[in-house]
Amino acid sequence: MNKKPVAKKPENSRNSQKERRSESVVPTYVELAKAGSKIAREVPAQSCLRLAAECKSVQSVKTELAFGWDKKSRIAVSGQAEADVELHCQLCIEPVTRHLQASVEGVLARSEIEAQAWKEEDDQLDIIVVSGPGLDILELIEDELLLRLPSQVCVDRLCANRPALSYGEDEGPATDTYKPFAALAELKQQKDVADKQ
Repeated sequence: MNKKPVAKKPENSRNSQKERRSESVVPTYVELAKAGSKIAREVPAQSCLRLAAECKSVQSVKTELAFGWDKKSRIAVSGQAEADVELHCQLCIEPVTRHLQASVEGVLARSEIEAQAWKEEDDQLDIIVVSGPGLDILELIEDELLLRLPSQVCVDRLCANRPALSYGEDEGPATDTYKPFAALAELKQQKDVADKQ
């Protein structure tokens, strides 16, 4: 009689599968709000694609967020995000490191339609539209960091790489200034003299 070999499962296979599943499961915003969760994370710089597109490099991104409910039982988030980025100076074209800080405050809407309805109720309300029910840190912080990018990178007037913003020597006030209405003033004076005579 030939017996087929039966593969034995490890004793703790169910437990290890549950552990692997729970590690890969992303918490939902509802779960985070119910638990009053606070999250502190360092986000991999290579995952910040939109921020990296605007910078020479993204060196680090850190965030601390707290979840809860607002007065109307909407999911609320508050916290801050920080990033160290390298930007190109528009004046000297050299890389300049800047530290960005952004505050994240608002209620989470599941769609643009829901956000618009809430905005009509309260135009002072800060709303963050999320793409799904699961936590996506970048979705919450990347826009805020992008808004904190400086409009002028190089603010150091003593920067050795800063080009001169004036050319030639300062010669004082010009004595040979063109005056387009000088001829009219002269004609008016001649007319006034002629009228007096």
